[in-house]
Amino acid sequence: MKIGYLRHKWNVLGIIVVVVMLDVFAGNAMGMGGGSPPTCPPCYDSSCTHYLCCEACWGCNASTNQCSIRRCDQSECKDCNYDDHGNCTGCKSKCNPNYCQTCVGGTCKVCGGDTNQACCDGTCYDTRTQKCCTDISPRYICDIDCKSCCNGSCCNMTNCEICKNGSCVRAVPTNMHQTYVEDQGGTLHFEYEWDSTTGDLADLYNCSVREKVDYPGGNPYYWPSPPWVGGVFNPTILPDPPIPASYGGAVDNHSPPAFKKPYQNASVSATQVYQYHCGPSCCMGNDDWETLLSIGSIQRFVTGDGTLWRYSIIKSGAYAEIFPLP
Repeated sequence: MKIGYLRHKWNVLGIIVVVVMLDVFAGNAMGMGGGSPPTCPPCYDSSCTHYLCCEACWGCNASTNQCSIRRCDQSECKDCNYDDHGNCTGCKSKCNPNYCQTCVGGTCKVCGGDTNQACCDGTCYDTRTQKCCTDISPRYICDIDCKSCCNGSCCNMTNCEICKNGSCVRAVPTNMHQTYVEDQGGTLHFEYEWDSTTGDLADLYNCSVREKVDYPGGNPYYWPSPPWVGGVFNPTILPDPPIPASYGGAVDNHSPPAFKKPYQNASVSATQVYQYHCGPSCCMGNDDWETLLSIGSIQRFVTGDGTLWRYSIIKSGAYAEIFPLP
């Protein structure tokens, strides 16, 4: 009983002591006490304005006037750092090492701000090399030198490769073939189809198809006259603009030239090829057209004996005619 009584009494005295100390401090803070220097509460700086302990994590040891664990190191909490008191871990960096960020001049910069460096999966590397990353800043470094990033690999756009189902595949027209032919009153009518190397015509969105016909002689090429009249561009390139390759097919009509009397025997042989072009420019240059289907010769004739005259055209073993010529 005596021990308990003494402890209680000590606590009461302790409270009284604290009250007295606080009264003295309040009086000094208000300029009372004859101008003596202020007495600050425990763990405050000498100006009594800055608490030296991180409130959320560290307490003040009043007997030693020190933070119970450690003082806040204010020099750490500046520039690229922030004061993470709430998590009781002190100052933390704002820079994310997963994006290769370091503090430069008070700012977090990727790879120290080196424009020739990029962050690939947490590691800086020279952007002048080819590399594809799953997590990169800036993204898609493979775009350099016409490369595109595809599931960790660089697709070679100079070979017209695209990323399809996670793999690099070449996307160009292929397997152009004749599906129908008909003589339409002297006009030889052809129908064609083609495929995509990817198996999906929609992947040919950057490609187009045209025909190119070369005639003997200069440009323009003039038909032998008579029995014909006029001329054509040499080579003749149609249509303009070319057909989108994603259509998957086209028709081609070979009409007779204009005729001129008096008729006489004549023949003309031209060479035809179907071509494709795919973009962007790093895949193929603007003038780089590849052969899709080589036809060979297209032959036109006017034949007769002075009374009856016949016009005929032959291509790919197919034949059309006008007989007799009017």
